[in-house]
Amino acid sequence: MLAELIEKTSLVIWDEALMTHRMALESLDRSFRDLLSAHSEEAKNIPFGGKVVVLGGDPRQILPVIEGGSREQIVNAAIINSPLWSSVTFLELHTNMRLKSPDLDKTTLEELSSFSKWILDIGEGKIEAHAKEGEVEKTWIRIPEDLLLKPCDEPITSIINFVYADLPTRYLDASYLKGRAILTPTNELVDELNRHIVSLLPGKERQYLSCDKIVKAPGSHDSFDLLYPVEFLNSLNGNNFPTHELTLKEGVPIMLLRNLNQSIGLCNGTRLVTQAWAVK
Repeated sequence: MLAELIEKTSLVIWDEALMTHRMALESLDRSFRDLLSAHSEEAKNIPFGGKVVVLGGDPRQILPVIEGGSREQIVNAAIINSPLWSSVTFLELHTNMRLKSPDLDKTTLEELSSFSKWILDIGEGKIEAHAKEGEVEKTWIRIPEDLLLKPCDEPITSIINFVYADLPTRYLDASYLKGRAILTPTNELVDELNRHIVSLLPGKERQYLSCDKIVKAPGSHDSFDLLYPVEFLNSLNGNNFPTHELTLKEGVPIMLLRNLNQSIGLCNGTRLVTQAWAVK
């Protein structure tokens, strides 16, 4: 059924493609050629079997993440080093749609315009860079003062108070929540921020625990359960998976990590608000 759907497809859109490993792009190319060559021999020699593939993304974003990889391995994993890149046609976007919103006042419009220009200047190398002592390559830039949060004794509290000002009184306001988010470099910092934000909201906490178990393969040793106790499984915290313990309150904003039901909008990245249910 999937092969038949691919045959009928006229356009494939791949978002954030530049952050994807080149092998994923090349695997898709080979798969399309194999499937479509059953009906057309020419498809074997055409990128993606002749299907139009739009690779969306910003070339100024980070390269694919190679855990423990060297600089050479990371650069080599970028799709711009794939043989398919020679077949790519570039289409540049020049209009910032966010600045076209009729709801923006003059002050906000000027702030967004200035920030957008600064970000573009960084990507184009127009901002003066510096090298720290002992470094050869200039990779450090000076961030404007108005974009900085000054160091303090409680950095977690500082950034939460800045992004979610008046949270205890406005946490049920959807328009207030949808325009705010905190990005972090590690999952550990996400968990720390989440625990602190939940503690600021009124109401009783509810804890939800995962059900972790190992699916035994045929012929597994009898001591399998001793090697992988439940307590050990509960301590594992892999990428793209929530922690074993999830603490929520009424009104806590949450974000989906999976596509649950695309027809009603429950997709990866959808923001939701926790509601209380009365059980009789």
